[in-house]
Amino acid sequence: MYGAPNKIASIDKYRYLSFVKNTSNNKLVLISCLPPTSATAYQHLCRVYYQVQVCLGNELDPENWGWVLKDNSLEPIQTLFPPVPEKLLNTIFCKCKKGCNYKCGCKKVELLCSQVCSNCQGMSYSNVESSTIDEDAYDI
Repeated sequence: MYGAPNKIASIDKYRYLSFVKNTSNNKLVLISCLPPTSATAYQHLCRVYYQVQVCLGNELDPENWGWVLKDNSLEPIQTLFPPVPEKLLNTIFCKCKKGCNYKCGCKKVELLCSQVCSNCQGMSYSNVESSTIDEDAYDI
């Protein structure tokens, strides 16, 4: 789905890895170009199911199937969760060239390096955290 390799079973993990890949290349990451979160995909699938049932003549309450009533009209529920974990939004990405020492931008502000840091990629230096994503944060 969305071009993910078969070994990646979670859409959230693929979204995260796509984000890491794009930021590590010093590209501007357009969030709209990333795969959706599992919470967003779930809401979309609910709306699709609802629409199929309506076409088949089955009456369902749209508010139980990905829609919300606002000002006498139905609007789609995009997601029930934020688009990225709060921890990732608060991360600084260093561009250290020879390892993350006292000059490291992450270390200066007392943050741990993450997988999107250009040199260490969150793997091997003293201020590195083992994982920057909580894969259970978006379990449905």
